[in-house]
Amino acid sequence: MGCILVFIYVDDVSGLNGDNAIAVLYAAKKYDLPELVDWCLTFPISKLSNIFLAFDQTRFLGEEAFACCCLEHIDLNADALILSEAFLQSDQKLLCEILDRDELMISEEITIWNAALRWADEKCRQNGKEPSAANRRAMLGPALFKIRFPLISQEDFENIVPSGVLTDAELVSILQHYSRPDRALPKPYQLKFPTNGRAGTNSAFPMGPIVFIALNWTTNKWPISPPGLCVTPIGPASNCLLAVQIAAHH
Repeated sequence: MGCILVFIYVDDVSGLNGDNAIAVLYAAKKYDLPELVDWCLTFPISKLSNIFLAFDQTRFLGEEAFACCCLEHIDLNADALILSEAFLQSDQKLLCEILDRDELMISEEITIWNAALRWADEKCRQNGKEPSAANRRAMLGPALFKIRFPLISQEDFENIVPSGVLTDAELVSILQHYSRPDRALPKPYQLKFPTNGRAGTNSAFPMGPIVFIALNWTTNKWPISPPGLCVTPIGPASNCLLAVQIAAHH
């Protein structure tokens, strides 16, 4: 409020900064101060302390051009911005909107997963909940299905499996997509995650086919792989199936 009073009495905007520019914009529009509105809208976007909040609030205020510039800045600097503390302050609706964008300049999709997990853990903390698999999934809600798991390398995906956030059916659908992306799956195992690439992401190419080995019910053990066949366990797809990746030949 002090910045607004200084502007009204002495026409000085030196108090405008990255922390208050959007709040001042809101007040300037509320009190019909068009010149101050213009000053706020010319504030350097790169100096805003929370670009996600700036995008959301300026769009709410009807400043679509400024909001679009904020969104472009997010796209171009996504790798760094989604790891920022400001990202953790976004609500679930905004998180969905950001993760849904094809234009995000992300070097690897695994970065999206890591950022989303940090976001979920922060929301668990804010709500006094343990960061369990169930609570993480609940906090992410529809945002989980904006993550493009099929673009994540199988090596990185192995580290996602133990988190427990994905269901068995979702794990199977992703693993089968790695092996046979064009194959139609039964309804329980239909892929629910986007497969189209982002602006800066290289699609993950499977290193070898995924196969499912059945548990030997007689010995209650997993069968030993044949001599000369190198397989990498991906993780149990269910209680009676083991997903493995056959090493690709070069």
